[in-house]
Amino acid sequence: RSRVALQVYGIDGRPVALLADEIMEPGTYSETLNAGDYAPGIYFCILQTETGRSVRKFAVIKTR
Repeated sequence: RSRVALQVYGIDGRPVALLADEIMEPGTYSETLNAGDYAPGIYFCILQTETGRSVRKFAVIKTR
C-alpha cells in the first residue's frame, strides 16, 4: 500500500496531466492517455511512489 502519483510533463518541465494521485494497493494497474489535444513534441510520464520513481519518454507526432 503506497501513495502513487502518475504525471505527464512537457519537455519544458511543466505538468501537462495528472493521471493518478492516490493511495493504491499492490497490483497491476493501467491508465489511458488521450494525447489528441497535445501539441507535437516530447513528453515525459513520471510514476512516483514512496519507494522510487520511473520515467518514460514518449513523442506525440501528428500526421495530416
